Amino acid sequence: MTRTKGNAGEAPALPAGRIDFPPEGESIPRTPLIVAGWALGADGPPSDVVVLVDGRPTRARVGAAPRDDLAAAYPGVAGANAAGWDAIVDVRGVAGSELTVALLARTAEGWAELDRRKLRIDPPGAGEGRRRAVFTISRNESTFLPMWLRYYRRHFEPADIYVLDNDSSDGSTEGLRGSCNVVPVHRDESAEGGGASLLVWLEGTVEDFQAFLLRSYDAVLFAEVDELIVPDPRTYPDLGAYIDRLEGPAACCTGYNVVHYPDEEPPLRYNEPILRQRRYWHLSPRWYSKRVLGRIRLSWSVGFHEEYNAPGVQPDPGLFLIHLHRVDYEYCLARHRASAGREWPEDDLRFNLSWHQRIAEPAEFRDWFFGGEDLEGTPRQEIPERIREVV
Repeated sequence: MTRTKGNAGEAPALPAGRIDFPPEGESIPRTPLIVAGWALGADGPPSDVVVLVDGRPTRARVGAAPRDDLAAAYPGVAGANAAGWDAIVDVRGVAGSELTVALLARTAEGWAELDRRKLRIDPPGAGEGRRRAVFTISRNESTFLPMWLRYYRRHFEPADIYVLDNDSSDGSTEGLRGSCNVVPVHRDESAEGGGASLLVWLEGTVEDFQAFLLRSYDAVLFAEVDELIVPDPRTYPDLGAYIDRLEGPAACCTGYNVVHYPDEEPPLRYNEPILRQRRYWHLSPRWYSKRVLGRIRLSWSVGFHEEYNAPGVQPDPGLFLIHLHRVDYEYCLARHRASAGREWPEDDLRFNLSWHQRIAEPAEFRDWFFGGEDLEGTPRQEIPERIREVV
């Protein structure tokens, strides 16, 4: 790959090109950004133009605007007036205060780097109007959804909270106008029990909605209805402060499973603070130490336990994912029985997806509840008082 330069005051030798906007050294906000310029080979506009932002490629649209100046500068090159290009690049995931933008084009002479420049970028959280959103997906969650909403309303404006309602029939998503946005999502019931995976549908729906929200928000948090994302109060006054200080493309939580020990603790009173009623959690380094907060589009595995677009982001010991699936023994058993009794799609059964939700036989359930694979063999620990006080 070569980089071509021309002589000052002359039309550069071909292939040649330029990043016209933004200009060198420009300070830009952390938003999707239009980058524009021109590129030309000896036989006309290039077949492909790619813009690299700190090494991440975005394909450009060639022929974006008439360039009579290029037609005049290169009168012997066919199509020179169509050598303009533009591209929309997303700089929200860039860490630091500078970034490099490079222009690459494929012409008859091969791939060449035609221009390169450095830009300054606003630090994370700079400027007025920084926006953040949170969302979940829910179906008939009359117990967990109110707890989820009660917590996240403390950290987000109602207009920035979204509940994807997957055909709830228990009234749990009714009467929420003014306190959040309820967005209906639908999966054809005829597919259930007959083929395509429900879990794959859920993962795709969540990914698409997170990407949609990133068109309007700087950062988006996805949390399932039994997950509370809690920053360490010793460092952050609230979750909003954590998000506003976030550097880099995403954050990864340190996960914990809260486990009810019924011989030592009473059943949960759902209208009271949750962790003040529970003493123990188990560290979950693999299953629930998840990347669910992103300033870029995130891509998950089925179940959301793995994420692929920000692999270098490691768990932050100051950001907890509190998983409440086991927060009450009898309620958890009732949920499993209801789940085991439904008709599951063939793909989910074939690949044993969400297997644990179908464990409902009392002895087997008890073994799983206190020693299941997702507890990862970690010993129980007392939940720190500072965390119990805020949830």
